[in-house]
Order: sequence, then C-alpha cells, then structure tokens
Amino acid sequence: MTLSAQDITVAYPGRPTPALRGVSIDLRPGTITAIIGPNGAGKSTLLRALLGVQSVKSGSVLLDSTPLHQTPVRDRAARIAFISQSPTIAFAYSLRQVVSMGRYARPPSDEAVERALARVRLQDRADDPFGELSAGLRQRGALARTLAQLDGAEPASRVLLADEPFSALDPRHALETEAMLRALAASGVAVGVVLHDLSLSARLADHALVLSDRGEPLAVGPIGTALAPDVLQTAFGVAFERLCAPSGRPILVAAGAGATPASPI
Repeated sequence: MTLSAQDITVAYPGRPTPALRGVSIDLRPGTITAIIGPNGAGKSTLLRALLGVQSVKSGSVLLDSTPLHQTPVRDRAARIAFISQSPTIAFAYSLRQVVSMGRYARPPSDEAVERALARVRLQDRADDPFGELSAGLRQRGALARTLAQLDGAEPASRVLLADEPFSALDPRHALETEAMLRALAASGVAVGVVLHDLSLSARLADHALVLSDRGEPLAVGPIGTALAPDVLQTAFGVAFERLCAPSGRPILVAAGAGATPASPI
C-alpha cells in the first residue's frame, strides 16, 4: 500500500503564506522516508495531511489510488499508525489501556497488547497512569501502541507515520527504536518519519524529502542524493560536511555560521 501526497499546498486561516507549497511524497511498502527541514518548515503539517486530519488547499493525498478523504475514518485507523512527538492523553488511562487503544480498528487482542509492551520493555509500568510517565516512557508507550495496532496485520498494507519519535529517548532506547523501525520496514510496512538528527536520517532512511523554511520542497529522492551538503545548506542556512565514522556510518556535520557538529549517534 502506498500513501502519497501529490503537489499539495496547505494554508492556515489568518496566515499570510501557505504552510506547505507544492509538496509531493510517496511512502512505499518496505521503505523508510525521512522528512527533513528547519523549524517551521511544515513537517508536522505534512504528517497531519497524510493522516487526513488536515485539509489541503490544492493537490491530493492518496491511499493507493483512492483520495484519502474518501476512505472511512475507521479504515484509515486500521491502515495508518501514528507516533506523535509528545504523546499525551486527556484522562487517567493506564499505559496498558493506552496501548490497547491501538486495537481500536482491529479485533481486540490482549496478547497483541502484551507483546507490544514486552517489545518496548514496559511490562512493569503497564498499570501506571500514562500521564504520569516521563516523556521518554510516553514515547516508548506510543511506540507500543503502534506495535499493537500493526500486530497480525499484513505489513505491506500498513503505513507508520512518526513525528520525532527519538526526541525524548536516551541512547539505548533510541537505538532499540531505530532497530524496530528498520524491522517494520523490512517486514513491508511503509514508514515516514520526521527527524532533526541528520546523521540518524542518513543511516536510517532509504529516501528523504527536504523542505525549506517556506514549506517548499528542496529535494526528494534517495537518501544520499537528498541529503547532499548543498541541499542542507540551502535548507538550514549553514554549511555541511559529510563524513564517515570508523564504523562506516555517515555523519553529517554542520560546519558553518558557528554551528556545532551534529551527533554521530
């Protein structure tokens, strides 16, 4: 299953310029696509459009060949999973209850919920109020909810969208989450993920979309081409160098305008 945006423009009421202009992206089974850009570039807006909760001014969002807005909400919930940057919940649900919400559009399965909690190693916190967990634990809980949602589904018919899923994680759990995203993609899930860590993007993703601070596409394509230093300099306003760690992993270093090197992790 492919989830795509085709030449979309998104505008918010009262804002003089569009949040996104002429953006296209294809999320295909078995691949990870990184969405890159400076603050205010419209990355989260793009995810909202791909989820169908943000209308577009022009262009189209398609689930396979069907306009997303013509797909019933329950069907979208069964096929598209989402991890937000700062998972919150309005009521005092436990972590286990929040993870079980991932089964909303799927058959109930206590086994799927327990498997998901085990994969993120949060079985011992399952009965804790979700809202009282640390930011990192809530992010891991949101990943567990997604794993429960995808459990038992045909992977190639599912999409995972994630907005900065590593932002609150310590190094160990960031690496574990990275491995889980790779495993999901390897199983056939189409993954689209907003990232700020360019070195992580370079080693994790197969493709990338780079947005400007005006919400316009600067590059889209294979990761090595899209994250070229000249593209990144245009996007972020500082010079970049592409280095190679002893492990062979790529490191993208901001090298201009007094910037500090990016983390190689």
